[in-house]
Amino acid sequence: MRQKQFRALIRRVGRWSGGLAACWLCFLWGLSAWADITAPQVSQVQPPVAVAWDFCEDVRVVGYNVKYGQLGVSNLTVIDVHNTNYATLDNAQFGSVHWVYATSYDAYGNESEPSETLYFTLAGSAKPNISTQPSDVQGLVGGRVALTVGATGATPLRYQWRWQGVPLAGATNAMLNLSPLAFSQAGFYDVVVSNIYGAVTSRTARLTVVNALAFGNLSADATSLSASASAPVAASLGWYHGLAILRDGTVMGWGNNAWKQTAIPAGLGQTVAVGAGAYHSVALDAKGTITAWGMGLCGQLAVPAQLDAVKAIAVGGFHSLALASNSQVVAWGYNCQGQCTVPAGMPSIKAIAAGSYHSLALTQDGTVVVWGDNSQRQCAVPAGLSQVVAIAAGGYHSVAVKADGTVVCWGDNRYGQLEPPSDAGVVTAVACGQAHTIALRANGTVVSWGHYQYQHAEDLARVQNAGQVVAGADRSLVLGE
Repeated sequence: MRQKQFRALIRRVGRWSGGLAACWLCFLWGLSAWADITAPQVSQVQPPVAVAWDFCEDVRVVGYNVKYGQLGVSNLTVIDVHNTNYATLDNAQFGSVHWVYATSYDAYGNESEPSETLYFTLAGSAKPNISTQPSDVQGLVGGRVALTVGATGATPLRYQWRWQGVPLAGATNAMLNLSPLAFSQAGFYDVVVSNIYGAVTSRTARLTVVNALAFGNLSADATSLSASASAPVAASLGWYHGLAILRDGTVMGWGNNAWKQTAIPAGLGQTVAVGAGAYHSVALDAKGTITAWGMGLCGQLAVPAQLDAVKAIAVGGFHSLALASNSQVVAWGYNCQGQCTVPAGMPSIKAIAAGSYHSLALTQDGTVVVWGDNSQRQCAVPAGLSQVVAIAAGGYHSVAVKADGTVVCWGDNRYGQLEPPSDAGVVTAVACGQAHTIALRANGTVVSWGHYQYQHAEDLARVQNAGQVVAGADRSLVLGE
């Protein structure tokens, strides 16, 4: 367009002033075209220098203006341009030096002196590199775990997860989700990250699938349950031993057996609940019958004869509770602090809990009744406490969960067992040890507070799809859904 305008102007000038004037205008026109050239600027390289970017994207260099001319770029490429201020480098290579310059032409095709040449290097590496390695993880059978990897390099990056060296079909993302977990999925996982420049293999991460996750001082909790043939559906932790109901309805015990508290009696029926005390054990079968074994020096094994069709049991340090068919509480065992002296006239009860030397009951209307040892105010129910849906008793503290998922604690707080963290969230169930509390959130995660619980915070934070929480003297168990 400008060339046509230029020729028309020359013809008009020629008629007015002759050839000399036309030549003079030609010279001025050329100067105006060349004067538009400006040098590229390093600061305007896009993307910025020293930052790696997508191999498949072009690199745009800006910072000059050419109305008619050429852009010379790396690899001796020359691009004819018109009214532009950028050059494009196709498939620019990382670690290589690239350059660009601009020239302009006058209307007769005379080339100007080139602008200053801009040199720049694309920093980084096109080959994939593992920036965050997958970590070892432990998961609950029936639950969910995620293995993740972080990688850099020229995109697109491709991922292929492997189990025991065998590629997993469809496992082609930076995150590998495994759900629901089965024992057969345990083993070693890695991921191969690749692009057109090469491939790199991550470290090998080990996935352990267990029946239950154990936290605390008794390693036998984890090893015993993991060795069992079937996953537990319920469990209880005493002071030094534990009990679990397996999916086939049988009961297993582990830990201290000085009083035969882990020697499961022959002939137990289909068991629906178990309780572990200091040195004694209690089981409830599907018919509502109670069986007790272990230490009986304080009357722990003297189950009241009139009990039948029992709904639930709870076991404290040296005493036991039962929720009878008439929704009333029956207690037996050591009564040194009145923990077996059930208050008269209690309304209908729907849940019970037992601490070291005190007892709790949850009424049908959502209020709590507590009796027994009150040395740490563990029996002093907070005024106005209502709409309670779950209760638990520790060594010397008591806990309640309200219908809105908030937790209320009272009693001994020497180890922070009454101070749930600010991120406790919506809680559905709780369990208490001697001086700690563990809670199950509505989203299947768990949180714990109290004595030494900070030591387990990182492990607990990885728990997903939990179904139950269990606590003993100085340890906890998390069972799957």
